Amino acid sequence: MCVAPTLKYIAVGERGDKPYVSVYDLSTLKRRRLLWSPDVTAKEYVCLSFSQDHKLLLTQGGPPDWTLVLWSWEKNKPLCFGRVAVQPEMPIYEASICPYDSNLSIVVGDGCLKFLKNVEGTWKPQPGGLGKREPDHNICHAWLANERCVVGTDSGVLLLFESFDLKCQLANSPDDGRRITKIVAYKKGFVCGCDGGMLLFYERSEEKAEYFKCSKWFKLEGNHVPILSMTVSPSEENLAISLQNHQVFNVPFSTTEFAKSEETSFEFLFQPFHSREITGLDVCVRKPLVVTCSTDKSIRIWSYLDKSLEQLKEFHEEAMSVAFHPSGFFILVGFQDKLRLMNVLMDDIRMCREMSIKNCRECRFSNGGQYFAAAHGNAIQIYNTYSGDLMLNLRGHNAKVRSLAFSNNDTKLVSSGMDGGVYEWVVHEGKRNEGHVVKTCNYSSAIMAADERTMICCGSDKMLRAIVDSEVTVNRDAGLCLTQLVLSHSQRLLFAGCDTGAVRAYRFPITGEFHEYPAHIGRVTRMRVSIDDSYLFVTGEDGALMMFDIRDKDSRRDKKEPTFSEEILVSKADLEEKNQTVTELEGRVRDLVSQNDYQLKILEKGHEDQMKDLNAKFQAELEREHNKFEFLQTEKNEMEMDFEEKLRHQEERHTAAMQELEQTYTQKIMQELEKYQSLAQEKELEAEQFEEQHQLLVEQHDRLVSELQEEFEFKIADQDAVIEQMSSEAEEQERVLEETRRMIEEDCDLEIEQVRKTYEARLQVEKENLLKLKGDNGLIKKKNAGLQKKWDDQDSILKAEQEKNAEATQKLKMADRDITGLKKEIKERDETIGDKEKRIYDLKKKNQELEKFKFVLDYKIKELRKQIEP
Repeated sequence: MCVAPTLKYIAVGERGDKPYVSVYDLSTLKRRRLLWSPDVTAKEYVCLSFSQDHKLLLTQGGPPDWTLVLWSWEKNKPLCFGRVAVQPEMPIYEASICPYDSNLSIVVGDGCLKFLKNVEGTWKPQPGGLGKREPDHNICHAWLANERCVVGTDSGVLLLFESFDLKCQLANSPDDGRRITKIVAYKKGFVCGCDGGMLLFYERSEEKAEYFKCSKWFKLEGNHVPILSMTVSPSEENLAISLQNHQVFNVPFSTTEFAKSEETSFEFLFQPFHSREITGLDVCVRKPLVVTCSTDKSIRIWSYLDKSLEQLKEFHEEAMSVAFHPSGFFILVGFQDKLRLMNVLMDDIRMCREMSIKNCRECRFSNGGQYFAAAHGNAIQIYNTYSGDLMLNLRGHNAKVRSLAFSNNDTKLVSSGMDGGVYEWVVHEGKRNEGHVVKTCNYSSAIMAADERTMICCGSDKMLRAIVDSEVTVNRDAGLCLTQLVLSHSQRLLFAGCDTGAVRAYRFPITGEFHEYPAHIGRVTRMRVSIDDSYLFVTGEDGALMMFDIRDKDSRRDKKEPTFSEEILVSKADLEEKNQTVTELEGRVRDLVSQNDYQLKILEKGHEDQMKDLNAKFQAELEREHNKFEFLQTEKNEMEMDFEEKLRHQEERHTAAMQELEQTYTQKIMQELEKYQSLAQEKELEAEQFEEQHQLLVEQHDRLVSELQEEFEFKIADQDAVIEQMSSEAEEQERVLEETRRMIEEDCDLEIEQVRKTYEARLQVEKENLLKLKGDNGLIKKKNAGLQKKWDDQDSILKAEQEKNAEATQKLKMADRDITGLKKEIKERDETIGDKEKRIYDLKKKNQELEKFKFVLDYKIKELRKQIEP
């Protein structure tokens, strides 16, 4: 099950021969989509994950194929699928979509840690991952900020990944052999849940090499079992934890910040649940209460209207069966050593009477509550509820009795046993009336209809039978083992619990048609119906109590709202103790009232004195402030008069200055006007001189043009003769050229046609490449936008780095001085090393000569040995 990050949808994976995922709208609780894929051959989903925008859903199938499917769930379309497990026997525990890229996912399991990308409908592993590190048994993971991911293993190791590459193994990992079963991120870091109910809080560390440090650890008091799941509230103020023993706790982050690391008791998120198989269930008639007992050695009473736990009582031994008295004041509990009748008080469950019946696995009150029946081995004992006397001891079964049920008027009792017998007993006579035996069947449940003739039973032979007057009238094959039967009070519906954990609803009388509803993991152990036929209560081996709404239109027409009693049972000692406590508290209240009145009078008198002092101080302060105000007002008036006088003097000085400036500028204007008139006369004289010079130049130009015209006319006549000769030659060459052009054009046409075909083919290829490049260009633009964003981020980082570089430059200058000294030392050492290397080279050369000499000697030794040998 998973909730979308937008808190709009929830996805639920359901187990079955054809597993499917239902997506519900959280605001209306209506199912939006039903997802099923034929590619998934598993019978369950082990993990679900939404993308950040809730448009994609990732589903991880179970064994044997471990198929990972990415859905566009709104379109009911699988986008990508593939098998991800290393081997079928190595399970996958978790899978999720990367919050930064919806096409990327992570899968963790035994020997498996993969970062996968959806590439055209198939999962492609991403480079990086564990690198050279051997794969561990990875159990859980969580995505963190800055493209980081943390993974927990069964050996208590925390692995930190950044951009899909293994960054490091966190130094503060538990690493004590304790499995890390769940990791969840929050604003300061992440939280690890481990075996033994251990919680570890990790926060970001200021030291770069450390990354995260373990700030707190807590151990859930009395719940030393593995943590199965954790989630953080949307406001990140609370952490919800579910454990292997079915308990759910609420951990406020505000309390963990100041609490010490120790074994701590946190509040239940709802109420404490059963941690093991529920063995008994019954419903009260006069109160909206349900009682359950379990192998976890506890008895719990629940209010099904408020859906809350009313009472919890723990014992030193397991309870095997339980029955609720119709009044709601008593319960009957079967323990391993005895059967006990217990009073249900206001805040406790106390023993009233006990009967010597060991291992009582079935007990029932009569509908009137005046007596109760209990299975004692292969016998049935009926006791008076109020006196505790044994009324009847019914014998007839040859094996243990598995089921008991009274008729509506309490005159008859139906029992079924492991011997394959279903018997009807007449209670007031204490004898067996009718029966039916199937020796090959181990009956698990039998009930009686309202007509007090029809018995309905089920057992290990997978048959549902209706028996009337010892004869089987209905014999239907259920296809699986039915474990429990219960009939609605309206006699219209028959409910059956299955060994698969499902619940079936049959129409009664039985026609064979039914509706099946998934409920438990494991077989159904008990079933009951509320007195008004509104609710069906079902318990199972998984320790869960489930409540179904019964929606039968026919029965609701005649149904009236039940009136439940509000009386409670209180012991006399508790009542006297409470009355005494009330009396003491009333006396204390009276004393406190008198003390408070006296203190109030003293405080009022003190307040009056303080008010008088404050009023006197206020009047004196007011008088001082009034005098101060009058003094300031006088100063203000004097300052206004001074400023008016100064303003008048400034205006007079300004007027005199303006008149003086006007006279000065008038004289300057007259001088400039005289200059202008003299310049105008000079301009007229220069214009007359220019006109005379222009006339002389025009006459000279006309004479020169006439001379040139005559000269060029003679030249033109000569050129015309030359042009005629050239024209005749040009016509001859034009004819030759035309013939040559025609031949060339024919050759060119052929060549152009060939080239055109070639280039048309190349053009078509280029068009196709252009379309492809346009598509690539669109992708590159998207990448460019992402890169531009990264460029801006890098720019800000670069500025910070430049500041750091400035500091580093200063340090570098200081370091240069040290480097200069070190270089001198290095140079001296290099000279020493050179001498050493030269010496080594000489030694190596001598060594080679010795090796050659050794080889010659070895060869001579071998020859001598051959000669010595006989």
